[in-house]
Amino acid sequence: MIDEGLMFRIAELCKKPDYEFTSETLAFHEAGHAVVQRVLGLKPSKTAIDRKKLIGIAITGGNKTPAPNAKHSSLKSMPLEFRRLINCRWAAISKAGEICERMHAGKSVKGVVLTGSPDDLKARAFLGEVGLSALSAYPDRLAKKILTDNWQEVVAIAEQLLEKGAIYWEDPNE
Repeated sequence: MIDEGLMFRIAELCKKPDYEFTSETLAFHEAGHAVVQRVLGLKPSKTAIDRKKLIGIAITGGNKTPAPNAKHSSLKSMPLEFRRLINCRWAAISKAGEICERMHAGKSVKGVVLTGSPDDLKARAFLGEVGLSALSAYPDRLAKKILTDNWQEVVAIAEQLLEKGAIYWEDPNE
């Protein structure tokens, strides 16, 4: 059995990625979230960056699949395997930003990316809600596969964020 506490302590001792966090890095971070979310069939409402404060904003709206949380009774009534699938997808969306940053910077994304950031902690919470280990590789693998397969879209979204600062997503079927 893997001692998760030990794994997290080891991860904290590991050297953090050695790239500068710039507005370009932030744009790729937010583009990563948006692409994974869109590929998984979830609709972002707005993706934006504040280049001066180096903060990103992602607003999700109009989703048929709700974000999991303890208050969401409709998910609690679903079978555990279904809830695990939903939570793994939300964990992949949460982890996609930092994975995308590293891919853009040419850094390794092998293994499970553990950073202790708010996005990473959110992903761990999604997994923990359904009894899955924070060391589960599925969300990372899913995010990496989607980002790799859709890298041109990631770049286009990042460039648009750098140019305009925000993207307001519209459903072409509406």
